[in-house]
Amino acid sequence: MRKSKPKSNLRTLLESNTVGSFQQGAYRPSGWRPPFDLRVNANEIAIFVDIPGMDEDDIQISSEANTIKISGVREFDHDAEDPEEYVRMGRPYGPFACEIHLAEDFDFARATAKYLRGVLKVRVPLERSTSKPIPIQYP
Repeated sequence: MRKSKPKSNLRTLLESNTVGSFQQGAYRPSGWRPPFDLRVNANEIAIFVDIPGMDEDDIQISSEANTIKISGVREFDHDAEDPEEYVRMGRPYGPFACEIHLAEDFDFARATAKYLRGVLKVRVPLERSTSKPIPIQYP
């Protein structure tokens, strides 16, 4: 009688179409896009980006024209000393980026960002237009 190998059987199950591919969600050198939410109120737009497992220094935020770009690299946290073998990887690693296009009436110069418990929160205030009289020219 042949002895069953639990890891082999688990890998076969995970690679089947009923559960999902072993490679699905693994390291993607071409990049990945983190999930995000946008909230708008009368004063600002708030962007919430889920990027857990990051150091603040590994996240870059920039704005150009009416676009906010959030990018970085999430390193693979594999412990070389660990004898266990991965049988499924669902968390993406490697470079990531997302570009969010906004209307031009936001004040990107006053934008703020905080990173807490794996969520990056970017707030961009609405640019307040100032009212001024427009002179009428006569011929």
